Amino acid sequence: RQYQAPLRIYSKDIAEVIESFHIQKDALLNQFDFGYTKINQKNQLNNLSAEFFQYIRENSEQYFSQIQAFLGKPQNKRHADMYYAIADEIKGKITASRSRYVDFDAVIVFLHGSIMEQYPALRQDGRSRFVNVFIHYMYCTCDIGQKC
Repeated sequence: RQYQAPLRIYSKDIAEVIESFHIQKDALLNQFDFGYTKINQKNQLNNLSAEFFQYIRENSEQYFSQIQAFLGKPQNKRHADMYYAIADEIKGKITASRSRYVDFDAVIVFLHGSIMEQYPALRQDGRSRFVNVFIHYMYCTCDIGQKC
């Protein structure tokens, strides 16, 4: 639990964003393109393993376009603002504690565990999966982690 103190976030906003996304996800477009990010360079810079990135692609990428659409809808502006605020908070904490971790895989796993510990209601109806999906989306869209 060496990551606990510097990376713990105490915002219920991420839980609310995930809850709202879960309700709307089936009505959202589903096409995402990694083309605009130099993802392989980003993975090397952040020390994210190839295996973990493959896990992201297999389990989360399918929802990225839906998240993009969700955050872009005018009626979801409040949730988009929450999302970007929590992403900024997470990025700041990761940046401040960069020397405390070797690889980004562990950071992502810790963030998921921390959020689930604080918001057990997300375990209902498959919502816990979307905690990972949102963290992975933050990473792949350069909202968290070092950019290349």
